[in-house]
This record gives sequence, C-alpha cells and structure tokens, in this order.
Amino acid sequence: MGQILLTKGQVAIVDDVNHGLLNAYKWHAILNRDTKSFYAARNSPSVDGKRHHIYMAREVMHAKTGEVVDHINHDTLDNRQENLRVCSSGQNNANTRMRSHNTSGFKGVCWHSGHGKWTARLRFDRKLLHLGDFTTALEAAIVYDRAALGVFGEFALTNQMLGLIPANK
Repeated sequence: MGQILLTKGQVAIVDDVNHGLLNAYKWHAILNRDTKSFYAARNSPSVDGKRHHIYMAREVMHAKTGEVVDHINHDTLDNRQENLRVCSSGQNNANTRMRSHNTSGFKGVCWHSGHGKWTARLRFDRKLLHLGDFTTALEAAIVYDRAALGVFGEFALTNQMLGLIPANK
C-alpha cells in the first residue's frame, strides 16, 4: 500500500502496483461540499480552454464516460482497487450515508405529518417506492433495510450497517 500526498493536508491511499504511475502526476484534494468528503484529482491538459479534473479513483479503475466509481468503504481517499468498483449512478446512490438534514435518525425514514406516522421509502430506477407507514421510526428503518438489501444487493448501505439498528433486530 502506498500513499500520495495531496493539497489541503490530505493523503490518498493506493495499491503499490499503481503507486509509481499515479505518483508521476501532481494530485490535489477537492472537497465535495455535499458529502463533505475529499477526492484526489489532477488537472487534465486543456483542450477546449477549460480546466477539467481527472479523478484518481476513475483513473485506477479505467472508468469510461458515463461510468461511476464507488468507494465501497466510503473513504473517498482510499483508492485501492479492493475498495473501488465501477457501477451505475443508482448503485452508487444506494451506497450513500444518511443525509445531513435527516430528522428521523434512520436512513430511508421520514415523518409523514399527514398520516401522523413514520414512512419508509427508497428510490429505485428513478422512482420513489413507498414501503409503508409505521408507528415507530425503528419499525420503518427495519423495513427499509430489508427492502434495500433486496433491491440494491451488494450496494445496499443499511441502517444496521451504519450502526443505527442493533444486529438482533
């Protein structure tokens, strides 16, 4: 395992096999304001007079235009091949953490004031799927987890995986 120093005091982790090739470039850290995560990137040669970024994870995975590279363990500076996978945008979204504006304390759960209950839902194929209304947020979270595992498979990031639901539930 090798390390590549970035700007802003950040360090990217890469496989030894890729270290020499990647270290030949000058990489910098880019902060994604939505996820509050840093990504390793370098500038591309200007073709159209605009500066473009080449992201290290995409370079490691040889991702084509339209392909998304997912960081399995959510550490966006861990660019080892074992932590990266090429996927669709929907699969990448399934592997996201809980939103910062979440008020239920659980992923996929929100309060439905019209029904006076907690609602479980998830988005799949650009459609919002209603999973049901529940008396407690925990009940809704358990239903969300089961549905997410069924729909998203290996890309699912559940409340239990996030440590929000005990393993025995």
